[in-house]
Amino acid sequence: MKRPIKPESALLTSASALVEEMRRHEAAVAELQEINIDSGDSLQRAHQVLQVCGECEERLAGQLTSLVRTMSDLQERQQKCLEVTLAAAEHIQRKANERNALFEGIARLGATARSITEPIANSKLLEERIATTADAFSWLEDVSLCIDSLIGEAQTIGIAAENTTWIDIASESATLTRQLQAARNNVLLMQRAVSARHLS
Repeated sequence: MKRPIKPESALLTSASALVEEMRRHEAAVAELQEINIDSGDSLQRAHQVLQVCGECEERLAGQLTSLVRTMSDLQERQQKCLEVTLAAAEHIQRKANERNALFEGIARLGATARSITEPIANSKLLEERIATTADAFSWLEDVSLCIDSLIGEAQTIGIAAENTTWIDIASESATLTRQLQAARNNVLLMQRAVSARHLS
């Protein structure tokens, strides 16, 4: 069973055959121009060369049709490649937009989280704040609620990142969630301590 001819091979074959036929045609035309018809033999030769020119014309027409068909096939393949490329470019842009939105969200959330958790991470500063706050328990409760809200936002971003297969952003979200949960636990412990001081 013969293997199908690849379009690239068909193009090269068609072009090569066309060029070769064109050479034969040009050679026949050149000979036709040079024939000096002054005898029966020369007249017969002129008729023969004229016939060769006609045969070349027929073959050239067929080969040009074949070449055009091959070129048309290649143009269709080019169009398919272009369509796939455009679709891929749109997909890449959508993914880039997704990642940018998620990255900006997690960066903004991280900055907010640091502004809230860093002051309470230093036990000395926290003790000073509690000592100088009129209602330390309420203040700590507000901080705890704020952290809970940030945890919710971080988890929402994490879910969105997982759903859009942005694993690195999902990982950052999980890390931030754990850090916020740890900060909230510290605040809860501090609330208990403050509450115990009041009771005593």
